[in-house]
Amino acid sequence: MSLAVEFYFDFSSPYSYLAVDRLEEICARGGADLIWRPILLGPIFKQIGKAPLFLRPGEGEHARLDLERLASHLGMALKIPPVFPVNGLSACRGFAYANDAGKGAAYCRRVLEACWAEGRDVGDLRVLRTVAAELGLDPEEFLQSLTRPQVKEWLRTQTDEAMRRGVFGAPTFFVGQEMFHGQDRLFMVEEALSRRHMPEIPSSSTPFNRWFGIRCVTRVAGSTEYEMQVTPGMLNRRGVAHGGVVCSLLDTALGAAVVSGIDPEEWCATLELSIQFRDPVHAGRVVGRGRMVKRGRRAAFAEGEIVDGSGKVLAVAHGTWYIWPGKPGA
Repeated sequence: MSLAVEFYFDFSSPYSYLAVDRLEEICARGGADLIWRPILLGPIFKQIGKAPLFLRPGEGEHARLDLERLASHLGMALKIPPVFPVNGLSACRGFAYANDAGKGAAYCRRVLEACWAEGRDVGDLRVLRTVAAELGLDPEEFLQSLTRPQVKEWLRTQTDEAMRRGVFGAPTFFVGQEMFHGQDRLFMVEEALSRRHMPEIPSSSTPFNRWFGIRCVTRVAGSTEYEMQVTPGMLNRRGVAHGGVVCSLLDTALGAAVVSGIDPEEWCATLELSIQFRDPVHAGRVVGRGRMVKRGRRAAFAEGEIVDGSGKVLAVAHGTWYIWPGKPGA
């Protein structure tokens, strides 16, 4: 069965906009299809008695600051549209036409960007007409499609199905029948994909790895690959990854290579790790590779490197790990 992530969102949701880039990266890394499911939050909020984000006392006032902080952390543009709550009805209906034309994903990205990066009112048909033209869609046919009975029924069915599945806000993600709510749960989405994609790999997720966004790609006897997305929050004042970030990824990859190369009942810990930096590590995806090259009775030796998306080696490392025959004491 192919892997997929179902993405339930409303174009009125700023947190959905802020999740898109990372969600697409997660799906690409995990070899999963991304299924876009635009819905209307209005009927859902009405059913559960929930107000739109900016209209909630206290929380709504803080949300604008929270969104600015998050967008800055992610290095994404943010501009609040002039009308809120955003009327996403026509934008959601427009997805049906764009999707039939093979441009559903591009349409969703562009509408979310127009709304939350450019601050445009996507409830305005003139804005949607411009978006359709930008994507190479027939603007007049696009506008006509918004009033078709079958399109209206499709959106009602999509929203009803979301409610049936327990969706109570956006963004919400499904991996199989597992539901995850909120852009801050994307690491859980990636873990769920990993469990389905590589169930034979023992779970190597730790709070530290989750905090850094370090993920196992491959792990076989004595050899591993781990990847991470270097975010703006990991950069130093020169705009390159802090050395501690690089060290963390290499220590994880080399240490995991040792773990995978020793007996299951044995334990190990880093004794020393030496790193040589060859080129700056910039924001984006990098991969840390580790290999156990030799082991003795109480020590193992490993080496590895970090590469960027083009395969260029950015740093190399070697180190020594102490081995216990069983679980060590505290």
